[in-house]
Amino acid sequence: MTQTNKTRVLLQVDYLTKKVLGFQLYSGDGKGVSCYVDDLDFLQNAHKRGVDLFWVNKHLVERPKQHEDFYDKKFALEQKLQTLKKQERACYLQYVKQNHCKQSQQRLVECTVQKQQTILQLQKLVKQRNNQIRNHVYAKLQKTKFKHYVSICLIIKDDNEYLEEWLNWHVAQGVEHFYIYDHGSKTPVSEFMQTLPQSLQQKVTVHNFGGKHDFAQHDAYNRCLKKYKTESRWIGFVDSDEMVRVKDGRSLPEFLKDYQDFAGVFLGWITYNANGQAVKGKQPVRERFPNPSPFNNQVGVGKVFVQPYCMQQMLTHNGYPVDGFSIVDENKAKVKDGEAWHQNLTTNIACIDHYYTKSYEEWVEKITRGSCDPYYTRKYYEFFLYNPELIHCKASVAPVQKYEATTQKTSKI
Repeated sequence: MTQTNKTRVLLQVDYLTKKVLGFQLYSGDGKGVSCYVDDLDFLQNAHKRGVDLFWVNKHLVERPKQHEDFYDKKFALEQKLQTLKKQERACYLQYVKQNHCKQSQQRLVECTVQKQQTILQLQKLVKQRNNQIRNHVYAKLQKTKFKHYVSICLIIKDDNEYLEEWLNWHVAQGVEHFYIYDHGSKTPVSEFMQTLPQSLQQKVTVHNFGGKHDFAQHDAYNRCLKKYKTESRWIGFVDSDEMVRVKDGRSLPEFLKDYQDFAGVFLGWITYNANGQAVKGKQPVRERFPNPSPFNNQVGVGKVFVQPYCMQQMLTHNGYPVDGFSIVDENKAKVKDGEAWHQNLTTNIACIDHYYTKSYEEWVEKITRGSCDPYYTRKYYEFFLYNPELIHCKASVAPVQKYEATTQKTSKI
């Protein structure tokens, strides 16, 4: 059977054992491993045949069932906890109904104690499991001989004119390599790279990532995460209008060494305005736009550098780490998994300089060029929120952002 006739599913796979915990029809998002299967009954009925399924070397493998694994124990404790919570509630109502009699009070106390003991057992089980995973990951990190300590993944389309400055800036920050996914540029990035110095070309790996995607940015990020997890200790996921800056003078590798106990570090945006410029200039971006915008509705937003061995999945701004690990901000405070926004996010140590609008001319080009994110719409009027002094540039008919996705999705502002 050809791959086109197979059903695409998303497997939920245990990080340690590679055991298949569940599956769902692939929808372009969610945590897990995307793969093709030609027999859904094989997945649905595996437990009835007394076997477990494992995802090994990109194939489903059957093995005899092993009882009392982590998930069985965790499920049993969770079920017991739910039962005890219901019993505690019933005991409390009986205690009130019987005017606080000692017998009903004793039953309530006993039930509450059992509930607390079960909570402790569950916490202990999860903690043991997380420690096992952390030890497993640390062993992999020590065993792997990484070619690069820190790299950056970039998905790009028709932004070649900014690429040389962007590359040079990040090389100066200590980035050793770049994985660039060319999302159908009119002048292919691979051709444009040949016009740059050989010293830069050697630091770039270009992938042709044209064609249709449900969510190109997520697809590119996750391909990079899996493909280069043994090549680069850290990978940052940064756009071509974003430049990473460590404020205290350290290089990016020196900065990241302080965060090796975590899955990743979330760096906040500092968003810059157009500096009064209506038309595109020839000077470098950082020279043309030196001023952070007084208006900023993107406070708390940022991008992330991660250790791929510690990650399950990447999203646009953040991702989902494996159990036992977390993504933190520059102050080592936990950031919610998968969350693009982070309350009380500071940019005192490091930041992402975000050249969101650039000049008016470049903003219009940015909108009409389209987006690889089907969930985010850049609004024409946003430019004038960041740059009210350029309101005279406002056109009577606003350009509308386009999308490349094959599947129509509801836009979210």
